[in-house]
Amino acid sequence: MSTAPAQQTPKKKDSATKSPPEERFWKRYSPHGEAPLSAAGSIILHALSIGGLILMAVYFSALFVKPAHELPVSPVRLDLSSGGGGGPKDGGGTGTRGLGGRVEDVGESAEVLPPELQEEPRRPALNPVEKAQIAETFDNEAARFIQESNSESTKAFARLTDGVRRKLSDNLNPSRGKGGSGGGGGQGTGQGTGVGSGRGEGKMALSKREKRMLRWHMRFTAASGEEYLSQLRGLGAKLAFPLGDRRNPDFYVVEKLIPGEQAVVKDVAQFNAIYWIDDKPNSVRDILAALRLQLPEIPNEFVAFMPKAIEDRLFELERNYVVGVLRRPFDEDKIEETIFRVVPKGGKYVPELTSVLVRD
Repeated sequence: MSTAPAQQTPKKKDSATKSPPEERFWKRYSPHGEAPLSAAGSIILHALSIGGLILMAVYFSALFVKPAHELPVSPVRLDLSSGGGGGPKDGGGTGTRGLGGRVEDVGESAEVLPPELQEEPRRPALNPVEKAQIAETFDNEAARFIQESNSESTKAFARLTDGVRRKLSDNLNPSRGKGGSGGGGGQGTGQGTGVGSGRGEGKMALSKREKRMLRWHMRFTAASGEEYLSQLRGLGAKLAFPLGDRRNPDFYVVEKLIPGEQAVVKDVAQFNAIYWIDDKPNSVRDILAALRLQLPEIPNEFVAFMPKAIEDRLFELERNYVVGVLRRPFDEDKIEETIFRVVPKGGKYVPELTSVLVRD
């Protein structure tokens, strides 16, 4: 008897081998670009967080890290002869160097000057009232020189009170007068021509030495009153503080620039020395504190008188530079301004030429 072969049940295929349904049953991943948007947002958030931390660090460092104190001495005007430096306490303004047919050349070194030695704001030109006052005090030639000069020292000198200016001018012109209050700088109180080199009815002239020094401009920098005093002492300066009646002031003089030295009233007309005025209130206070000096009142400025050796050295530096570096004939009438600065060298402080402004 035969039996029918048993039918074999077909094996089911593994589900892993099944093909996915047609694509119409699936949605594509990130149809609206969520992935790139998420990445970009994450990057931006991290950048903002890091930037915020940096700004906070800078802010807190500015709160707790204080910069070194700089004595606001900035450039000091070298004023000489017929009354140097000084000027209005609120003098300011801006100016442009090297224009109007002028040639400006810098000193022998080409280094970039530190901030405290950069170009300072220029004093404004004399206004009509100031020019008229100069014309009343000086003869025609001297008045024209002062009125037309763009030198910082000359403009500062022009703004001194007449009493201070005349006494300082007599310092470089001892034969101009005998200390009287007359308009001519002579003896007595009259307005006529005084004894001395002044020309005209009571008007003063400028000597060649005075004109030379009026174009000189000296810069000091210091981190403290003690350092400023040390620089002045190193140059051999002596200081005078004008006090009292501005028409006929007394000069309290300190010759040894050491703390505790006393000031003595002296006739500055006997010094015969170039000088400059520092009228910055902070500088005056710091110098008084460094000297531990007590005066009847707080002066508006102090006068620094320089020895003859410094005057000769400044003239030598200027002349050698114009002739040897600029290769120009040395014509003082064409030099508008020469700037020097005080630098430490060999354990001393010495003047160094910074720039020369020459008219064509």
